[in-house]
Amino acid sequence: MPNVLVIGYGNPLRGDDGVGCLVAEEVAKRMCEPDSRVQVVACHQLNPEMAEAVADTQAVIFVDASVKVPPGQVSVSTVIPDRFSPAFTSHGMEPPALLATAAELFGQAPPAKAVLIGAASFDSIMSLTPEVQAGVRIALRVIEREIDSYLHSQA
Repeated sequence: MPNVLVIGYGNPLRGDDGVGCLVAEEVAKRMCEPDSRVQVVACHQLNPEMAEAVADTQAVIFVDASVKVPPGQVSVSTVIPDRFSPAFTSHGMEPPALLATAAELFGQAPPAKAVLIGAASFDSIMSLTPEVQAGVRIALRVIEREIDSYLHSQA
């Protein structure tokens, strides 16, 4: 069982919306080794099938683009399971609903954080805006600190 699961999600074909996947892939390059206590998933959207993997870990970090955060800035918040949050939208499940599904089906919703990177463009392109590219570096530092903090608290 991994200690920390990082799930980066979004659509890489829609400009800045792909930042969650890009950040997840970079975390995997930096922190995942054969005996790693960190597991990384990059996907287009959250879905109910992920509930078992979420329940089988001790902490989750969700990474996504956001229009509620200024472009390139990074926001970190705690995610609380909420079975009444929107379960399905055109963007899949929301993190609170996925945590609630994990708790209901598998008996555990681990502590979770959301790392949101402010997005500027959702145009049909496969590249990030310069602001969001700068935000990637910040998000990676934030995620590495969160992972280190959690792993050291479990030692």
